[in-house]
Amino acid sequence: MKSRLFCVGLAVAALLQVGTARAAPEPGSILAFASYRSNDSGIYTINTDGTGLQRLTGAPDPAFEGEPTYSPSGARIAYVCGNFELCVMNADGSGEGRVTTNRWPEHWDYVSHPTWSPDGTKIAFAISGEGRSRIDVINADGSGLTELMGTTGNDEDPAWSPNGATIAFDSYRGDRNASIYVMNTDGTHPLRLTNGANDESTPAWSPDGSRIV
Repeated sequence: MKSRLFCVGLAVAALLQVGTARAAPEPGSILAFASYRSNDSGIYTINTDGTGLQRLTGAPDPAFEGEPTYSPSGARIAYVCGNFELCVMNADGSGEGRVTTNRWPEHWDYVSHPTWSPDGTKIAFAISGEGRSRIDVINADGSGLTELMGTTGNDEDPAWSPNGATIAFDSYRGDRNASIYVMNTDGTHPLRLTNGANDESTPAWSPDGSRIV
């Protein structure tokens, strides 16, 4: 009798494992986005076929929630929260945590455009205040906040390269128009890539890291 129950238990466990595997979403099958559809800002997810809409956050008005971006593994989401600070949560909306604290209302500093390092351990983001914007990097657990030494101009919209070696960004740097730059992840050796007659901003890497749009 005990051996029969043991075999039944193994069969049930195997079925549960199969069921869990089939239920897991395929990579790239879920989108995260910000919406004001409930008269306040919130982070939502939805399947790429338009089904399965789910709200992940529920900050009271007038707190802000926006610019969500998945970690490379898809397990976590970084986003702008509260008084335009940086927050991180699990992909199902649990485990919300603020990783930066600004100086509002004494100073109007605000975070924008978070981007994950390829190994998922760090987040780069733009922070604006006191008449300029720069790029900072912080560990995903909120430790190790670092202002990148090369970001002395009005620098925004960082994008971490797929190989983890560089960060692309846009900057005014005394010009009337924004141009695209790349730099090392410690902020050294900024290199200007474009010099057009119009603004060039919000760079994004190709998956193989060979091109920037």
